[in-house]
Amino acid sequence: MSVLNNSLPSGRELVEVRRQLALQHAADRAFDSAVRRLPWLGGKHGQRFSENLANKDCFQEEYDNATPWAVALSNDAFEVHGDIRILFNQIGGGTGLLGCPLTDETTTRDGRGSFNNFQIRAIYWTIQTKA
Repeated sequence: MSVLNNSLPSGRELVEVRRQLALQHAADRAFDSAVRRLPWLGGKHGQRFSENLANKDCFQEEYDNATPWAVALSNDAFEVHGDIRILFNQIGGGTGLLGCPLTDETTTRDGRGSFNNFQIRAIYWTIQTKA
């Protein structure tokens, strides 16, 4: 939307603004649900450090100890923390090679590690590999 030349937004720009608002509303509901589901995030939705649209597919919120992500137009937000969060951010976060998270951090079946599934691949963590 151009404000430099004092022109009104085009129809296409208005449609995009409406789409972004709808996505944000869906993401807010998903973040509220995640904070209720994961009380260790340490706060209520609204006490986050930052929130942004990471890419056209997902929103993120920054907390002190984790980053929940909400996939656009879904009712879910999933958190990433610890060494998995560090590696995920190093390779570009939601705009990187893996896309957005599709699960919370989950313990492996053998109990020796944990993992997060992302849109493209997963990151596994064990005490030996550190992700």
